[in-house]
Amino acid sequence: ETLREASSVRLDAADISEAEAIEFPTTGGVTAHAFYYAPRNVRFVGLSGERPPLVVITHGGPTAAARATLNLEVQFWTTRGFAVIDMVPMSVMNTAKGASAAMGGGKPPEPKC
Repeated sequence: ETLREASSVRLDAADISEAEAIEFPTTGGVTAHAFYYAPRNVRFVGLSGERPPLVVITHGGPTAAARATLNLEVQFWTTRGFAVIDMVPMSVMNTAKGASAAMGGGKPPEPKC
């Protein structure tokens, strides 16, 4: 018996975009890190050869963070055909421990956008 549901939001598992850790060079030889979420909606296919529009989420740091967890704000955009990049604050990346934790411990793949 369900006493009370935590949320009335219903998502089809096929429409959930999963985080992919990426890194890319910035000015001064610094590497930036982020999570990339591809557009995902089983009822829609984008135009062949076209890149999707992109939403970039930035954080103020040092206490703000990007996490590879279910984020309904990100899913709002990806289910509507947008790609999303959620930036990892540079202050988190200033330590090897912070970088490893933020990026899931391994070397991230190349970005797809």
